[in-house]
Amino acid sequence: MERFAAVTMVYQDYWFLKLWLDYYSKQFGRENLYVLGHGYDEQHEEMCAGANLIRVPRNGMFPDFDAQRWRMLSDYTAMLKRHYSAVICTDVDEIIVAHRKPGELANVISDHGLPGRAGAIGFEVLGGDEFDETRPVLQQTQGCVFSSRYSKPCVIRTPGQFTPGAHGMNEDWQHSDELVLFHLQYANGTLRTLRKQALRDDIREAARTADRHRADHRVAGLKDWVRGKEVAYRRTLGILEDGEHLPFEQAVARCHDVLEKTMFRTEDGPVRVRPRQARFFRTSTHVPEHLATVF
Repeated sequence: MERFAAVTMVYQDYWFLKLWLDYYSKQFGRENLYVLGHGYDEQHEEMCAGANLIRVPRNGMFPDFDAQRWRMLSDYTAMLKRHYSAVICTDVDEIIVAHRKPGELANVISDHGLPGRAGAIGFEVLGGDEFDETRPVLQQTQGCVFSSRYSKPCVIRTPGQFTPGAHGMNEDWQHSDELVLFHLQYANGTLRTLRKQALRDDIREAARTADRHRADHRVAGLKDWVRGKEVAYRRTLGILEDGEHLPFEQAVARCHDVLEKTMFRTEDGPVRVRPRQARFFRTSTHVPEHLATVF
């Protein structure tokens, strides 16, 4: 009998973690979920009861932290693969759905001959300004926007090395039109507002404690990062408002075709989507009724 696991890494992000745990518990069983907690967090201890919580030291953020993190997740996924038929590895705000058979992710991975390293078709989920945590997330969307960046490798039968952010791999991989990845960074409007305010507070605190007699790259970096996040959000919202709108199944098929044409191997080895080419494919869709209560 085939067995499947899911693994993620998290720092705080309690709303996303609860969603991730609830969804994958239904797909694979809670005992087959692995959470790498970045630092000790009592709330994570409580939330992950029945799952597997592994504490990772939080002792400084190094310049190459994201590269180190994904090397670790690659190795951990490879280790788990020795005990499971396949392992899903994603960030905590990413949910993989078998869109033709919602709720049957394990069966789809078993039955559809997925490649050894399978990617999903990525969509940004855009929620309204107000969010009701008692209702399913996908019932509260303005729509979904195709994202080549989040059309990522995620279902691993044959281990390999993720690139930072898992936007590619050092080995060959392929997208499957059976799988979609819902990226939830914009799904909860209430949480998004709180996060923006928290970032502004971080910038003010960093500026307050900065040395006034020399440039503080941390303050400048935070400002640039916040500005970049807001530009990306506005660009995504613009696609929803004036891009090409397609029915969900048609959008998945079209996006799959685009992704297949834009995959390439970089000079230093990794295989990924050619982002500039795919960026011009401005497509949005709405969550169909049969997926609205999946999570």
